[in-house]
Order: sequence, then structure tokens, then C-alpha cells
Amino acid sequence: MTDRELLELLVKEVSSVKEDVSGLKEDISSVKQDVSELKEDMASVKQDVSGLKEDMASVKQDVSELKEEQKEMNSDIKELKTTTEAIKNRIEDLDSKNANTHVEIKTKLNKLIEDNKSTYEVLGGHEVAIRSLQRRPV
Repeated sequence: MTDRELLELLVKEVSSVKEDVSGLKEDISSVKQDVSELKEDMASVKQDVSGLKEDMASVKQDVSELKEEQKEMNSDIKELKTTTEAIKNRIEDLDSKNANTHVEIKTKLNKLIEDNKSTYEVLGGHEVAIRSLQRRPV
């Protein structure tokens, strides 16, 4: 092999290596661009995650407030149940007393009716009728 042939072969090899290096540079440039885009996307994702964290904190606060309100409502319900039970007992007491009073009134009324019948018989129907008419306004 002559020097010329050897030089031509070297030139071909060097040209081939140059093309490969040029292709690698393009690939590296493309990879750099992809990495840059990924960094931008990552920054956007971080911002979104930060926003989600803030939203989650707000939701936790809301849930905490709702739990507190629920505790207060449960306490109010227990108090209302206790009050309702007391009112129910009081009404039952009054119903019982009212029933007893009703029986007493009915007994006394029956006695008065019987006494009135006896008085009517003693005085006579005619005398009672005259007295009833005298009491009426004319």
C-alpha cells in the first residue's frame, strides 16, 4: 500500500469519524433540549404539587371544622333528647294527675246530681220550677 492509498483510507476514516461525531453532537444537542424540556415540565409539576398541598391543607382545615361542628351538634342532640325525655315524663305526670282529677270531678258531679234529685223530690217539682223561673232574667 502506498502512502497515497494510506492517506486516502485515513481521510475516509476521518471523514467517517467526523460524520459520526457530528451525528453525536446533534444527538447530544437533542438530548440537552429534551433535558431542558423535562426540567421545565418538572418545575410545572412541582408547582402543581405545591398547589395541591395548599388545597389539601385547606381541605384538612375544612374537615377539622366540620368535625368540630359535628361534635357540637351531637352534644346539642343529646341535650335535646334529655330535655325531650324530661318533657315527656312531665306530660305523663300531668296526664296521670288530670285523669285522677277527672275521676274526682265526675264523682263529685254524680253526687251533686244525686243530691239535686233528692232536693227536687223533697221540695217537689213544682216548687223547683218556680224557683228556676225566678232566677232567670226577664
